[in-house]
Amino acid sequence: MRLLRKIDCVCVSYGKSGRTWVRLMLVRYYQLKYGLRLNPHVHWLRLTARAPKVPKLRFSHDNYVKDSSALGDSKEFFRGKKVALLVRHPADVAVSMYFQWKNRMKPAKRWVNDYPAAEDSVTLFDFVIDPRWGIPRVVEFLNGWSANRHKIDDFMMFRYEDLRSDTPGTLGRLLRFLDGAEPDLACLSQAVAFASFDNLRKVEERSAAKFWVSYRLRPKDAANPDSFKVRRGKVGGYRDYFDDAQLARIERLISDSLDPAFGYNSDQSMPKLASGETAR
Repeated sequence: MRLLRKIDCVCVSYGKSGRTWVRLMLVRYYQLKYGLRLNPHVHWLRLTARAPKVPKLRFSHDNYVKDSSALGDSKEFFRGKKVALLVRHPADVAVSMYFQWKNRMKPAKRWVNDYPAAEDSVTLFDFVIDPRWGIPRVVEFLNGWSANRHKIDDFMMFRYEDLRSDTPGTLGRLLRFLDGAEPDLACLSQAVAFASFDNLRKVEERSAAKFWVSYRLRPKDAANPDSFKVRRGKVGGYRDYFDDAQLARIERLISDSLDPAFGYNSDQSMPKLASGETAR
């Protein structure tokens, strides 16, 4: 993996786990900390070029790496790097991915990752339980990391749900992992405020109105709320889309297959993998 040679840390996640939100908070934090006057949606390489003390960080949807290569679940190419693993409840990820597929996904990405064609008729429930696209695929990704994290010398896991319930505390833990030092609390607070759900939704609405702000935050169809990048961000929002029988099947699927260390099984509330700053 040539792109990993010159970086310090990789922030890994499955698609639709909240990566854009984390990235914007980090960019804003380091801009404030080092007094940089840049668009907060700037590419990370431009940020590090202006401030060499900023960690050389790369964001990776590792499931796309696995799907488009012969590397499988091996994490050997991450050796020698810090790895921060961002995770989210598999059902919320699968529901969000459904709306991404239906409203935003480019044809090339559909093809590379074996998603249905745009004209295919697939219900939300069928999508989220399908092993090719839904919860089983997310579970496979998470279990692959659980089984192989021992190959990473400097590893931490953090959950989307914890970011939502305690954004400053969870972001601060990530910053300590990246920098090896206590974060600047004033910069952290401003970064959290900047990347709030309401503010990012407004950014995307301005982009939709042709006032260019961010190529990442732009709806495919401004008249369709489900085509927005910042769509809902609700923890446990998947429950709003299914009846009791479907929810029971979804929860059983997760309980029967997902490593309980992530804390997403029905009888758990806290993940074991996130109990400390790092897991070696």
